[in-house]
Amino acid sequence: RALITRYLRERPNLAGVVWLLDVRHQPSQDDLEMQDLLVSSGRPVLAVLTKGDKVTRSAQAARTRALAAALGLHEDQVQLTSTKSGTGIAELADSIIAAVGGEK
Repeated sequence: RALITRYLRERPNLAGVVWLLDVRHQPSQDDLEMQDLLVSSGRPVLAVLTKGDKVTRSAQAARTRALAAALGLHEDQVQLTSTKSGTGIAELADSIIAAVGGEK
């Protein structure tokens, strides 16, 4: 925790944080503590839900909403991805480029 706090504090050019979480699991206590730490840093947070291919299509939106709520994030701060199927990868790249001030 101290290492991450120091990293966030000592990187004034840090445009935001991309945080990887497994869509299949509810946030752990460590995840909730990390969320508090990231929010308190004042940096934009993008929670990337990995392994989207492991959840049925009908459950993907519900899981995304549920995890956003559990983490206290707006739905636009949570993005479902799957490297296996390619779901959300292009959108993730666009979000990262936009966060660092690049063009889409």
